Amino acid sequence: MHNSQLAEVLTNSHSRNQARLWMEKICGPHELDTRIGSDELDFHYHAQRLPGLSLMFGDISYGTAVSIGVDGRNGLQAYSISLPTCGEQSLVTPGCRTCSDQQQGLILSPDTFQQLDMEEQCEKQQLVIPASALRAVAESLLHTPLQQPLRFDPAMDMRNPAIQAWWQMVQQLMGQGSSIQALYSHSLLTRDLETALIKGLLLAQPNSISNQLQQTSSQPHLPAYLERACRFIQRHMQDDIGIEAIVACTGVSRFTLFSAFRDYLHTTPMAWQRNLRLDSVRECLLKGAAGQSVSAVALDCGFSHLGRFASQYRERFGERPSDTLARSKLAAD
Repeated sequence: MHNSQLAEVLTNSHSRNQARLWMEKICGPHELDTRIGSDELDFHYHAQRLPGLSLMFGDISYGTAVSIGVDGRNGLQAYSISLPTCGEQSLVTPGCRTCSDQQQGLILSPDTFQQLDMEEQCEKQQLVIPASALRAVAESLLHTPLQQPLRFDPAMDMRNPAIQAWWQMVQQLMGQGSSIQALYSHSLLTRDLETALIKGLLLAQPNSISNQLQQTSSQPHLPAYLERACRFIQRHMQDDIGIEAIVACTGVSRFTLFSAFRDYLHTTPMAWQRNLRLDSVRECLLKGAAGQSVSAVALDCGFSHLGRFASQYRERFGERPSDTLARSKLAAD
């Protein structure tokens, strides 16, 4: 798979175990059971993967009634948004059952115990957003790290004008295949398109940070000197720059710069740089390029102390970098 192209992902299977393993590569660990007690099904999956943040959009069906169980402690690595094109499905979370048809979609969030029941005739469109990508976009909107897992209300009302418009944007940007292929040869544009889709979801669908996003939108823009500092750090992300170089580019004092990072971004300049590097490492690992190693990627992104890097990576993303790379390589096979 060439990283600068829209990739087609296609499989068919009659094996319950093979279908489960396939979707684990895409969404993360889960259980898959047929409601008739047989291991036979008629699984079809056909999707497009964008090359920037690895969003995937396509069609999925199992050909029989199935139940998909997710352990909130060791479950999904991505957000799954789906809308039936025919048939029905329902999502069971603690104390609640949410039904889904052509007028109402479903969102499965990581870190939640849940069971998805699909009827035999259910065929649906599905958008998969890696949890790391959604988290990075959310933090960029809030200008602060997330302190808790981000969860969406599971019911997505397609009659809501904002949701309807967002879903149409998903279909136009990701569902047209070859007609928009030329756009994805420009990696910077691709990333912007994927980021726009994630921002649209965060703003249109109620979630655990909706109130924070509303408050942030009413706050003043970042001071110009703080924006200069952030741009400088981004340009020199791989370089061994110190705090004095960052201060020098802003034209303000060290105290003023640290105060701005604290008040607006709720972090420090060097911690902001570290998270930027960690996000870059994860993006590279999620692409799972052949022959790459965790150490090489970390060094390329500016980390010189690999032991400390591994600890920081696990703290930020909840898994080892080697686990991320192994899963992404399986998904690319």
